[in-house]
Amino acid sequence: MPRHGIGDENPINDRAQVVFMLVFLIIWGIDSFTLRFGLNFLGLISLFVFIPIGIVSFIVGVHFVRKSEAVVFSNTEGKSSILVFTDGLDTRCILGRC
Repeated sequence: MPRHGIGDENPINDRAQVVFMLVFLIIWGIDSFTLRFGLNFLGLISLFVFIPIGIVSFIVGVHFVRKSEAVVFSNTEGKSSILVFTDGLDTRCILGRC
């Protein structure tokens, strides 16, 4: 049985992804081919609402990515603990952080 921790995968991840994909496809299919609510909804709301929501979502996503990378790629001293080898060059920087 796999252990849980950083870098270890939860055993139900694959099943949960398949279930959520099927739920999404079923809801999308019902909406696209019978209800047609999604396309009508887009016409009711202005781009002045969608654009700020998209920008805020992007900024929050970048924040979460940076925090998760800090946990995975840093040791207790806060320095990078993974070496990246590209074209024979040893760089101690990951994604611009040294």
